[in-house]
Amino acid sequence: MEKIEKLTIDALRRDDEERTHGDFYLETDQLVARYANAVPISFDGFVVALFQTGRAEMSVNGHKYKVCGGDLLLLAPDAVLKYYGATPDYAATKIVVTLDVIRNFPLSLNTVIICMARRRPIVRLNRTDYEMLQDCLALIGKNYNSTTQCYRTEILETFFYAMLLVIGSIYKRSEVDAD
Repeated sequence: MEKIEKLTIDALRRDDEERTHGDFYLETDQLVARYANAVPISFDGFVVALFQTGRAEMSVNGHKYKVCGGDLLLLAPDAVLKYYGATPDYAATKIVVTLDVIRNFPLSLNTVIICMARRRPIVRLNRTDYEMLQDCLALIGKNYNSTTQCYRTEILETFFYAMLLVIGSIYKRSEVDAD
């Protein structure tokens, strides 16, 4: 059996990076490049990734996927992810939050979102949903990179909560479309 590397938010942060803020980690560079063809990884938190361009191959809990621009990835805590590689034009924005952030949300949302992530970690988005999630991530990114806001954590949690509500709506619609 292959060894699984357990990652925390602090382990994701590069030595030259100070953008990690407590329970949040936002990345817009190549996590795939750091872990391509490496051992499987597992996060101690919840991951949302919006794929913008290019293609990548990965497996989630042993199920293989080919993702491309316009796809959404949700990883529940302790899901096992393995990257096999990506095209040179691959780009994605990823946000990792600790389980403590998810636990702060109403029980119905945190239960539903984790169940959705376990049941179907990859969703192909239509253009409207993709743009809506891009806007959500842009708001999170703007506040994530700000160092002067006194209620920064609360703002990040609120925007992340709103984004999860949008994702929940997307998942519900995609399940109806699949029927």
